[in-house]
Amino acid sequence: MADERRENLRSFIQNLEGTELVGAGAASTPAPDPSPVSRPMPVPPINPQMIPQTKANIEVISRDLNGVLSWLEKEMSSISKKTLDFVDAHADAVDNVCDSSDELIKATYSLMSKAGVLQKDLVKIEMMSSHLKSIKKYLERLDNALLKPPNK
Repeated sequence: MADERRENLRSFIQNLEGTELVGAGAASTPAPDPSPVSRPMPVPPINPQMIPQTKANIEVISRDLNGVLSWLEKEMSSISKKTLDFVDAHADAVDNVCDSSDELIKATYSLMSKAGVLQKDLVKIEMMSSHLKSIKKYLERLDNALLKPPNK
């Protein structure tokens, strides 16, 4: 039985390589190739009874791999959608901040303009106040002059 397996393996490898195996015959043995890369490693014998189980295992692995790839595709799609939502929300927030900043700048200029007008009005009021004080002094002098008896 072991000889039969060896012979099957030799014929399998010969079919793959198209050359005779080392050790297949003593008289026809070629000299060993010095480069280890050119010679393939010998294939161990294949147990035909394991082929159906191996095939079933490959199918299970294939289904599991398809499931993992499907899950990964859904997750990546979900992550992409969330990223797009966050980018949109950020863009909206930036737009709102810019609009608010523009409004605040306009309001600041308006306030500065009103403050300038108010300052000019205050200067006028201060001038009126000083005029009123001087008028008050003149009126007090006039009142004092009228109320005092003349000096004789």
